[in-house]
Amino acid sequence: MRVAIFTCTECGTGTVRPQVLHNIERRFGQIAFVVPEGTVEVCDNCGAKFYPGPELKRWRELFEAEQERKAQVLSASEIRETRETLGLTMTDFAVLIGATRSSVHHWERDDRESAQGRMADLMIRLVREAAERWSVAVLAFLQQRPGVQGVKLALAAPSAVLGAQTRWPPQAYDGVFPTSKPERGSSPRLRIVAGGRAA
Repeated sequence: MRVAIFTCTECGTGTVRPQVLHNIERRFGQIAFVVPEGTVEVCDNCGAKFYPGPELKRWRELFEAEQERKAQVLSASEIRETRETLGLTMTDFAVLIGATRSSVHHWERDDRESAQGRMADLMIRLVREAAERWSVAVLAFLQQRPGVQGVKLALAAPSAVLGAQTRWPPQAYDGVFPTSKPERGSSPRLRIVAGGRAA
């Protein structure tokens, strides 16, 4: 990788030169990650650090590879299995999770260069959970996932509410979303229908 030497844009007087640093602490989507070794451009006057684009891309690839190795993200075969279990084409599965067909195709490849992002991974995990259990406490599910990464979330809603079973309000649904006003005192909900049963 070719790294430029330039005048520091922070102090205006120092010279920025490449340096190889070890154990560089970074965060990707609130998840801590230590880059074992990387090239950083550092000002010899004020110490300002500049991160070359190609190096940042390499660090993200290292992070994603570790996430996949540690099973923090779904593997290509797990995504493919989820889609096939639901009996959906790649196009229909993409519509379901709010992605593109080309993204689903890429994520399902065993030789993929990068894994799906955290948001897509969470959505696919929610779909997997709903297909397996027919019902998902969405907030509880989303709250526990960051804990796997060492990130703790505290929601304002009491935990008893997150796991509580509630009844569906008597409403008409058009596919997924309610088409009529909910009964007084209830809130509108998203209804997921899996295998002909409402979740």
